[in-house]
Amino acid sequence: EVERYTINIEAKDRGSLSTRCKVIVEVVDENDDSPEIIITSLSDQIMEDSPPGVVVALFKTRDQDSGENGEVRCSLSRGVPFKIHSSSNNYYKLVTDEALGREQTPEYNVTIVATDRGKPPLFFSKTITLHITDG
Repeated sequence: EVERYTINIEAKDRGSLSTRCKVIVEVVDENDDSPEIIITSLSDQIMEDSPPGVVVALFKTRDQDSGENGEVRCSLSRGVPFKIHSSSNNYYKLVTDEALGREQTPEYNVTIVATDRGKPPLFFSKTITLHITDG
C-alpha cells in the first residue's frame, strides 16, 4: 500500500545547537501472494473434428505482488493436445494443438499452472475438464 516513508528528524542539544536530517524508508514487496487464474470463458464441449487452433478457454492471471514477484507465466500439464497463447498482458487463450478423437480420449483434464517470478516462486493451479463430442 505504501512504498516509501519519509521521516524528518531534528536533534537538539541542551544549548542552542540543532541539526536536521531526512530518513527515507523504502518498503520492499515480499512475495507473499500466490498468482490467481480466472477463467473468463470456457467451451467444455469440443467437436472431435475441430482443427488445431480452436479457442477452448479464455483466462487471465492476477498477482497482488509487485515487480518480479507479480510477474506470472503459465504452463499446461504434460501430454495434453492443447497449448496456451498469450493474447495480451496477463490474458491468455487455451487452444487445441492437434486434431482430437473422441474414440481414443473422450475427455481431458487440463491443468493450468500459473507461477510468479518471486524468490521462492509461488504458484496456483486450476484443472478444467474438456469433453470431446462426436463430429
